Amino acid sequence: MHAATDGLGNPVSLIASPGHRGEVLFGAALIEGLACGAVIADRAGACPRAA
Repeated sequence: MHAATDGLGNPVSLIASPGHRGEVLFGAALIEGLACGAVIADRAGACPRAA
């Protein structure tokens, strides 16, 4: 499950994907059409178990 949220953490966009997929594949679709001043994201590589 991939999500985009507002500044309070409320979901504004959700995309379900099969298996373990990183947000890089869905990021553009998640924020398409949203008015946002900033995007905060992480990398899958930031997780020690993702290696």
